[in-house]
Amino acid sequence: MEKRKKTVEEFLDKVSDLTFSKTAPYKYAKHINYGSEKYKKGVVKSLTWVSDLSAYYLTQIKKIKQEFLEQIDKKEKELKNLKDSELKKGIFDGFKMAKEIIEFIEKSNK
Repeated sequence: MEKRKKTVEEFLDKVSDLTFSKTAPYKYAKHINYGSEKYKKGVVKSLTWVSDLSAYYLTQIKKIKQEFLEQIDKKEKELKNLKDSELKKGIFDGFKMAKEIIEFIEKSNK
């Protein structure tokens, strides 16, 4: 059985979660020696930075998805003024099929 590829969103989400959770022992552990205070502060800073960076890119992906869908709608509006023809019917049927595909992908990724 072929292993399913992870999406960029899943990758970034996992990186964000794991790097954030790795900060806890360096922030709160009192009875275990994880190094000097400066060392622990450095670990927390870098892990937090990577976690925040992952969250930033997750937000960017959502913006890209929204912009992608807006571009499809914009193109449909631009082409609405075409004279009625088989070409126009085909174009709009294609857009409809594309939107159904996008909807299917979105539902299957939940």
